[in-house]
Amino acid sequence: MGLVIGLDAHAKTCVYKVKDDGGTVVGEGTIPSTPVDLSALAETYPGATVVVEASTVTEWIYDCLTDRGVRVFVCHPENMRRGGRKSDARDAGRLADAFRVGALTPAYVPPREVRALRQLARRVVFLSKESTRFKNRVHAILKRRGVRLLDDETEDDVRSIFALKHRDRLLAVGDPEIPLLVDLIDAVAEKRRASDVRLEAIAASDPDVANLATIPGFGALAAVTMYAEVGDVRRFPNAESLCAYFGLVPTESQSGETRVRGHITRRGPPNVRWLLNQASWQHVRLCPRSSVGKDYKRLARRLGKKRAITAVARRLVKVCYWILRERRPFTLNGFDQVRASTAPCAT
Repeated sequence: MGLVIGLDAHAKTCVYKVKDDGGTVVGEGTIPSTPVDLSALAETYPGATVVVEASTVTEWIYDCLTDRGVRVFVCHPENMRRGGRKSDARDAGRLADAFRVGALTPAYVPPREVRALRQLARRVVFLSKESTRFKNRVHAILKRRGVRLLDDETEDDVRSIFALKHRDRLLAVGDPEIPLLVDLIDAVAEKRRASDVRLEAIAASDPDVANLATIPGFGALAAVTMYAEVGDVRRFPNAESLCAYFGLVPTESQSGETRVRGHITRRGPPNVRWLLNQASWQHVRLCPRSSVGKDYKRLARRLGKKRAITAVARRLVKVCYWILRERRPFTLNGFDQVRASTAPCAT
């Protein structure tokens, strides 16, 4: 196996401990978290495997070392069971020991291009949420002042107070905060338009993204997000494991013959669940005759609309799984999953 470097990485410093095949410590210390110092550490112990937990600083460390030909093993923090006294040096030693005995499972590290897609999609979701937050604040100001923008013809509330034709009336309310919020909404919309152009180009050029975009209710943003967040779909043995990855399976407590299921786990990226919720509402509206739409109607009568739409989101994740596995567009009544389940799956 050779030398193993357990690396407890932080924003400012990295604590390392190097062990040989026999588990003997042959080096340890603390270095600044910089590319130069990490490269020097790898050069000091050529051929060593660096073991690091997945965290917010892992990405650049992984890129820095792998670009220099160093083998980097990234593990999930839940792989490490910490008991007793805790210190960075102990954690580094535990990482090295756990890797030596094969007690760690690797965390998935997407390729650079997939990570770039993730960043783009998450940025668009962030902009969408910020725009909604600013608009809600404007609505709250109008409600607090008792102001309503009425349509001249119907004498009812206008459909969108942020439309350009109503802009002068909105600014004439006289609240000093409204012009600032309107400027922020316009700035976010401009940035969002630029990102949407990129999303549409990706959806048109990538066949997997294009297949996901055929799902009713899925736009370019939802399709790119699912493709980027899933990455290599073969790492999931079945559709249910992908649902668990996105936190759409129920929590479970079991003791003996007693089993209690609760709310969904909400694990995984929250932006995916938010997008799936939006897409689910659109799907049941646009495609009520699909198998997913029929399930929604049945569940809504029994569980209520909100819980039913969560079930729809889970079904759509399974649809995405088979679309990516089969590399085929959406079909109204689904795929032949018996045949599809025989396809090879990477571990």
